[in-house]
Amino acid sequence: MHYCLVLLVVTLLSAFVSTRVHGTTVSSREAAGASVEYLRRVMDQYHEQFIVYEDVSAPGNHFHAWAKIPDQFAAVECTGSDTTNPHSGATAIRCAFHNTSGSNFGGFYFLNGILPSGTVTPQPNFGTVPNAGSNLAGATALTFWVHGERGGEKIEFFMGGVGRNAVTGVPTTPFPDSTPRCPAIGTLFTLTTQWQKITIDLTGLDLRYILGGFGWVASADNNPNGAVFYLDDNPVRVGSSAARPAA
Repeated sequence: MHYCLVLLVVTLLSAFVSTRVHGTTVSSREAAGASVEYLRRVMDQYHEQFIVYEDVSAPGNHFHAWAKIPDQFAAVECTGSDTTNPHSGATAIRCAFHNTSGSNFGGFYFLNGILPSGTVTPQPNFGTVPNAGSNLAGATALTFWVHGERGGEKIEFFMGGVGRNAVTGVPTTPFPDSTPRCPAIGTLFTLTTQWQKITIDLTGLDLRYILGGFGWVASADNNPNGAVFYLDDNPVRVGSSAARPAA
């Protein structure tokens, strides 16, 4: 009985004991609350967002099959291990478009991909293979950070639209994305030399089957001197529903 009373008193007093955290005096109750909030953020981070790219080889990355647009001959480059000036973490994605003819265009799709028998890395799938998409139903936005090397680069950023006509959105393959490309073709983002956050609204889209989690396209018409830019911290924000395999 006495032991229980002592334990109760110690427990009550501990809520008001002060401690020092990063040079600031806080009560144990405040410190415990901050710890619980930190654990909540860490445990829920992959329920609240579906990461396209966080850092090179980050375990939460998705859409690993990067494929050139419009085909393998496009004059573009994309590397996910650039250490020059990441927005956060150790690396960012360096993207480059080269104006080779004065009228060309090119880009990359970050695809969910497939892993056929005998392969060890994800292979592109543009809607010809079934049961290969991610279910992002409930997602509200695609956000990412980007900056240009010189500033003034004009780039199209988007998600969805794989296996569909880029202009009309009509399916062209048997197992396309469940949503046409968003935003629509021709939507340009002008970059600066400073990191800037871009948000693409996904509210109301049919996201039950997604092959193309992210994409970009640059053209010679909008970038006569070519374009080099950097991407980082690219998550799809998930609302009430966590990302899960497509049915």
